[in-house]
Amino acid sequence: MTALSRLVAVALCLALMPACSKKEPLTDDQVTKYIQAYTAIREVAPDLAGKVGKEGGGLPEAGQAGFGDIEKAVKDAGFKNYPEFVRVNAAVAWSFSQGQGQAFMAEMSDAHKNAYAKIDEQLANPAVPAEAKAELTKAKAEIEANYTKSKGWADIPMKLMAKLSDKDSVDVVMRHRKELEAAFTAKN
Repeated sequence: MTALSRLVAVALCLALMPACSKKEPLTDDQVTKYIQAYTAIREVAPDLAGKVGKEGGGLPEAGQAGFGDIEKAVKDAGFKNYPEFVRVNAAVAWSFSQGQGQAFMAEMSDAHKNAYAKIDEQLANPAVPAEAKAELTKAKAEIEANYTKSKGWADIPMKLMAKLSDKDSVDVVMRHRKELEAAFTAKN
């Protein structure tokens, strides 16, 4: 991705941030209802394409019928209406992304710490030849430089996502991580 592309992506995220932000943290009940609605929508979605041309002759009519199916799934899950579902959907998406990102960043940090410990162990070993220690020192410096550069880029979207979610919502969503992953990947 070029620097200009990154800049455009960041500007777009910043411009959309106020529209997507929320006031109150998510609750377990909202996430449970969301999973139920998302799963039901995923089940009716394949039928929507088949309705085009069969129910009244065109896309508007089929879209109306399809939206009715989606709205029914949303209301059956316990949402007041479709806009309420959309707001919860945005909050779940940002919180899930934040939680997944935090977990990945922690895993990468731990992996680097373990790699450095192994290199340091070899550097402290008197049986390792000086030439090998020089290569290990060089490799460790390269790994550290690459990690620092990569983390700097990863921190940008993480900071943006942090503005669109809150710790309590991330905690709630991550308690439902397995169910959400199953819903998102159709494995339930």
